[in-house]
Amino acid sequence: MARILIVHATRSGATADVATILSDGLRGRGHDVDVRDAAESPSPGGYDLAVVGSGIHTGAWYSEALAWLDRHGASGVPVALFNVCLNAAKPEKRDETLGYNAVAAGKAMPVAQESFAGRYVPERVGFFKRLLLRTMQQPAQDHVDPQRIRAWADELDAALVAR
Repeated sequence: MARILIVHATRSGATADVATILSDGLRGRGHDVDVRDAAESPSPGGYDLAVVGSGIHTGAWYSEALAWLDRHGASGVPVALFNVCLNAAKPEKRDETLGYNAVAAGKAMPVAQESFAGRYVPERVGFFKRLLLRTMQQPAQDHVDPQRIRAWADELDAALVAR
């Protein structure tokens, strides 16, 4: 089967958790998967697919994920993109949350894109984000949906098999 690199950027851990669930789903399909932090800037050399994910802050990807795409997005290895944000928990915001991938998609020609709902755990975010979310009256919440993440793993697997 395929060798897959999953690269993620996270602040509070939700994107890393999504990357782990995604990797488990792909491994279950027989793929060899490595999960790495984007800040390490792992090379996609030798992989059949690079899946790049980022948490979202005020509608934007984290800088280390974008830097990874700047460095490796045109390497010739197919790229799939995902983001993790609280807005993705609202079906009516689907187009908006997929739109958060636009800048990242401009750095690579993605073969697939997705947006997953995340979580807000006040103890795991910085003071200013906590203050912003408190001002917006956002309670602690967890919308990470392992079933939906595994379903995307199945879609990526089908795309790899079809190649």
